[in-house]
Amino acid sequence: MAETEYVTAEDLKRIKKTFRDIDGNGDGRLTKHELKRACKTMGVRDNTEHMKDMLTKMDECGKDYLTFKEFDAFMRDVLEAHAIEEQYLKNVFASMDENGDGHASVDEIAKALNITMETAQELIKDGDKNGDGKVSYKEFAALYRKKDD
Repeated sequence: MAETEYVTAEDLKRIKKTFRDIDGNGDGRLTKHELKRACKTMGVRDNTEHMKDMLTKMDECGKDYLTFKEFDAFMRDVLEAHAIEEQYLKNVFASMDENGDGHASVDEIAKALNITMETAQELIKDGDKNGDGKVSYKEFAALYRKKDD
């Protein structure tokens, strides 16, 4: 299968390598336990909706494994969703970072989100990990993703 707008050739190599590495007994199937290990290896959180859906589908079908084809399709969906989410977060952050310095200040957040300065201050407090009084993109993305954990 070919790369897509969101899934690169490098991602495809990682999917194949991960499947081979995690398929401990070499039977061409991943058990639920192996699937969770594979997702961890690929940097996919196992509490995502995609992961929960896949495990539910496995239960509903009465299957306790995934073939490479199924794993490949699943990982492509997950990687595409992650890439779309990443682009969305970058766009949202850019809309807040009015002066383009790579950080969102209390004033910028309050203005962009149309919230009070106090509420913006609380958001900064929750996300500002290095204590500089602003939120970088990395801090913003971590704060956003924390809501899913």
